[in-house]
Amino acid sequence: MPAEGKIEAFDKEYLLLEIARNIPVSFSQNRFEPGELHPVIGYRHRFEQDWLMGIGGQFRIFQRRDTEENESNTGALALWTLYHETNYVLRLDHPTYLLVGPRVTYFLPCEAAVLPLVRDPSLQSEIGVGLSVSFLRIISENYAVTARAERWRGTRTMILHGLEVSFGINYSL
Repeated sequence: MPAEGKIEAFDKEYLLLEIARNIPVSFSQNRFEPGELHPVIGYRHRFEQDWLMGIGGQFRIFQRRDTEENESNTGALALWTLYHETNYVLRLDHPTYLLVGPRVTYFLPCEAAVLPLVRDPSLQSEIGVGLSVSFLRIISENYAVTARAERWRGTRTMILHGLEVSFGINYSL
């Protein structure tokens, strides 16, 4: 039974489908430009009334700049990314909510955003961290839409920094 004043607005489980774009920031701006739009797939679970936890995967794509450092590598950089997110849910006005929380990611630099993965030997794999802010609006019993911004960075080198902007749909399972 929910506490007084609480609303059972969220179902227990959601499948998340988003379309995202990554923009290089900080040290990455010297080597990369914004990449193409790409899909994100994830799973979210309501842990308690005020917490959503999720896992998912995607390619984060940057376009390499024509510089002396990138002379041998041109074209796109695709980072195969697996993530775990924890979001605190703040009710703005039912059915609109604000989700704020950290993301922990694993980055594997690849030569292209296709399967099977072919590792890019010019960059190391990294563990990354990020802070995610999302607006979620429940639009029906089974669907909710999201708009998300995440500032992320790799922790091993100073090369991978970005801002991801995405829009998506959550389907209740």
